[in-house]
Amino acid sequence: MPDNPYTPPRANPVHRQSVKPVRLVDPHLIVAHTVVMVPAAGALLAALNYHRLRDDLAFWRTVLLFFVPGVILVWLPTTSYGPTNEGLRWLLFLGARVAMAWILYREHRPIVQKHIEAGGQRARWYLVMPAVLFLYLFSLAVWQFFTPANRPPH
Repeated sequence: MPDNPYTPPRANPVHRQSVKPVRLVDPHLIVAHTVVMVPAAGALLAALNYHRLRDDLAFWRTVLLFFVPGVILVWLPTTSYGPTNEGLRWLLFLGARVAMAWILYREHRPIVQKHIEAGGQRARWYLVMPAVLFLYLFSLAVWQFFTPANRPPH
């Protein structure tokens, strides 16, 4: 008897031997760090996922398209470039953070989900925090250095 054409296709079983013994960062954690901390922190976690999966092309793409703009997003609100209205400036800054978080979430959700379904594990968030905290403090120091009101007089 032929298969019913209206039934959904059967999922291919995933073999546990094909699972790489790495822990991937959860996409929710990437979003939280992108929005709450600095945008570069979420991009760093996303790049870390690709590095752990040994996908060099995706790693460098994430660094160039998300980490570098994330660093710029920390610096941009302190400069005189862009809109002069302070409210509009911060609204654009927050919008860029949310957009970056949404893109990273949409990109990493299926990767991590497939990894977990295949028997992989998630990274422990408390082991990631020291690196993110260092990045946050570093970006805060950069922000303080580039703020005109905090510069020493000449």
